[in-house]
Amino acid sequence: GARGLNGILHTFLFEHSMVFRGMRMPVRWAFIAYPGLDLLVAVGVQQWTATWKPTVRVVLVSAIAAALLFELRAAPIRWYLVPTQPRGLDAWLADVKVRGTLVELPVTQSAAYTYLWRSTNHHQPLINGVTSYIPPHYVRLQTAWDTTPIPDAFLDQLETLHCSLVIVHANALGARTEVVLEWLRRNLAKGRLGFIRRFDAGTHGDFVFAVLRNEPELGKGRAPEIPDASGRTPPQNALAFLANEWTYSGEPMASVDVGPTSGTIRGKVTVSGWALAPEGVRAVWLRFQNGRVVIPAQRFDRQDVRQLLPWYHHDPLPGFYKVLDEPPAGIDGETDMQVEIVDAAGVHLRLAPFWFRWLHSPARHVVWNESKLAMLLSRLDADTPVNRKRLISGSASIHDFTDVLLSDSESESDSDFSARVVTTVLGDPDEEVAANCLRMLKRRNSRERVIEAVLRSREFASTYLREGSIVID
Repeated sequence: GARGLNGILHTFLFEHSMVFRGMRMPVRWAFIAYPGLDLLVAVGVQQWTATWKPTVRVVLVSAIAAALLFELRAAPIRWYLVPTQPRGLDAWLADVKVRGTLVELPVTQSAAYTYLWRSTNHHQPLINGVTSYIPPHYVRLQTAWDTTPIPDAFLDQLETLHCSLVIVHANALGARTEVVLEWLRRNLAKGRLGFIRRFDAGTHGDFVFAVLRNEPELGKGRAPEIPDASGRTPPQNALAFLANEWTYSGEPMASVDVGPTSGTIRGKVTVSGWALAPEGVRAVWLRFQNGRVVIPAQRFDRQDVRQLLPWYHHDPLPGFYKVLDEPPAGIDGETDMQVEIVDAAGVHLRLAPFWFRWLHSPARHVVWNESKLAMLLSRLDADTPVNRKRLISGSASIHDFTDVLLSDSESESDSDFSARVVTTVLGDPDEEVAANCLRMLKRRNSRERVIEAVLRSREFASTYLREGSIVID
């Protein structure tokens, strides 16, 4: 059977039985053969050792088991460390009574793995899923989800599929944020959806809506809404979310603006972002190799973060960063990295891991155009021997420029900020680079990340490095 269409058995069943046409890997026939082989081996060993002393038999079986374990050895094993902190959403779903199913947005395959894993906590029937053979109704649902704007047919299909709840994970919407918000506003106004409640999750939260055709009574008789630390009640938090504004979170949260890219990295790795907690953040750690290598991150002020989220008074230094010029001891090759924050109450929060290959950097030869470099440092008001030496030696980091370029950004519009950064860094109002910066900001990238993109751009390299030089990350 494992020979598939190269053999007789599977070919016959494939041609005469519709069920066997759905078998994607005929080699799985071997799974049936393995238990038979196990039994035959056991019978053979029993007959072979029938006259042996019991102690000798035990020693033989132990030796065989040890040999098998040695053959199957694979250490150290690097696991994908899924964030395991419990979510209030899951506990609520486990208790709520619904008539039908639930759907989680965004409807993507990558997110569905997390939805399926989380469903083991609440056990509610889930529309999202992952399979090799996608049902036609799910193809139609996915197509409607991917359309801009999201058509009424998307909610029509959810109603037909007896969907009771729509759960929106605001952190995961990315570039589709405004499209989803428009769909929510439209159907809330039509009375087809009803807001139930918000749950703390990440930097933006999870929002639960009822499909009123299937759950007209859901939400009635709930306890009065209690204002949170921002002064907003949960419904007001929902209104802020629908207006694409930030909402208050009662749990620690963190965001990585700059982190390791997937693939192979040689030499320097820069990690930066921000972290906030109602009780204040006590420490930020970078955990590599499944947490076997732990490195503390430095803290610094982020006025842009404090302006966007003014409710966290215990965090005067919300920013964090760390520049690692080379892989630390114990890392040379495949690795992972998780950012962990610890708040003042001792609560630990770990973010989803980065996976990449980290190698030591080869010898590099970088030749700067020193006259233009001097003009750059002058515009940045950073023309000191130390800054010049760090740039020329390649030991400068993105963070060295970030505070200066962010200092005037609090009252600037996104377009003014983009134009100022490009002009300051490149010495020239490059409209194409500025337009790319503006697109990044509209996709909810931080201003720090926009600065990083300009400093790593080809335009920066062509302006400040001599021809034939290698760009330093």
